[in-house]
Amino acid sequence: MAATFVVAYGCERYVEHLRREFQMTTDIRPFLWFDSFALIILAAAVVLLAWYVLLRADRDVWVAGVFIVVGIGVTIAWAVEMTLGTNLLVPSRIGEYLAPDTYVRYVGALVAVIGIASLAIPRRLRR
Repeated sequence: MAATFVVAYGCERYVEHLRREFQMTTDIRPFLWFDSFALIILAAAVVLLAWYVLLRADRDVWVAGVFIVVGIGVTIAWAVEMTLGTNLLVPSRIGEYLAPDTYVRYVGALVAVIGIASLAIPRRLRR
């Protein structure tokens, strides 16, 4: 799970770097190519994570619980912060990675779904 978040973070940072570079050089080709491949890399990482958790790993309620809590936490952190009017994420700089329309937030939602599916799939379908 952590590796999937690292892949999402790395892709997000590099796409942002290319976006800034595009604004200075007006050459959009590297940005378009890497943005497309970043989505494929991210999708592959999430599929591998889902395959491992749902089909290869032993059914463990605690692992599924961690996936659900971390996934939902990453996905709704920005909304909770804005609703409560607190200012905890933005000063810690973690808010820019959890803002709407970021890869890390998308991976968080998928991790939560993997955790829920891990609880829902019968054990006989595994292995």
